[in-house]
Amino acid sequence: MATEFKYEVAFSFLTRDESLAQCLNDLLQERMSTFIYPERQRELAGKDGELELKKAFGSDSRLVVILYREEWGTTDWTRIEQDVIRERGYHHGYDFCLLIPLENPPTKPEWFPPHRFWIGLERWGNEAAAAVIEARVRDAGGSTREESLAERKARLERQVLAAEKRKAFLESDNAVQPAIDEAQSLLKKIEDSASALSTKEFPLQSKPEHEGISITSYGFRLHSGWHLAYSNSLTNSAFYLRLLEFNWMDRFERSARELKNLEFHFALNESDRHGWRATVGDKKFFTSEELAEYALRLLLDKVVEFRTKQANAS
Repeated sequence: MATEFKYEVAFSFLTRDESLAQCLNDLLQERMSTFIYPERQRELAGKDGELELKKAFGSDSRLVVILYREEWGTTDWTRIEQDVIRERGYHHGYDFCLLIPLENPPTKPEWFPPHRFWIGLERWGNEAAAAVIEARVRDAGGSTREESLAERKARLERQVLAAEKRKAFLESDNAVQPAIDEAQSLLKKIEDSASALSTKEFPLQSKPEHEGISITSYGFRLHSGWHLAYSNSLTNSAFYLRLLEFNWMDRFERSARELKNLEFHFALNESDRHGWRATVGDKKFFTSEELAEYALRLLLDKVVEFRTKQANAS
């Protein structure tokens, strides 16, 4: 294989994951040369596109990053990319390749070696993925460089346009049904996780409540729900978490005390993934999986604190 490469990184992905690929590319482009097809369309115009793709993934790139779903390798372009990646791997090994699975649970092609994929995107985010990619490039002998003024302008313009597009979507009636669907998915994740975690020694009792569900254990109740204020707008709509403490010997719960009252707005992250953004503090973005885990941690931590205190009482 060549020791000098035209690109340090080339991205292979399905059309539906173009926003994610572009985001990762933008995080890296300032420091290294990259190949991402939408940016190279003008360069490839008038050339044999299939031949240029084969060169990009077969010999011109030091590292190939695959954003993987099970459909990858079945579309016209990803089938070409898969074939040339497999041929390169057959002759030279797969150290040049990094696979990032996008589905849960993560999957990979049966031919792909297990030590060459990274499953932290959902948990750690795009910046962590970009750092992993950059580290793999450096391990392979790659170099970094400064971003040109033209590249910087194009990157910042894409970021602004993408942010404006996300804002316009969230302010339109087109966002209402996706928000409802995501809220229902989140509530089910909370309920299913509570059911899976519940044991005889540490029971978590679930029941439907107004706009959502509640999980109760040892005098603490987590109420989670989705409030849709208008049928054609997300204005004043939110997913909320309320953590209550009460005397669990009092069946009327007259002494209930609110410990937490949090709201999250339906949102899109930089990769156009649906999720939830906190309305206070650092306004962190959560996927539904992350928010379900966060919600149950609020409850579990309080229960453990209470039971530990009771156990240590003299």
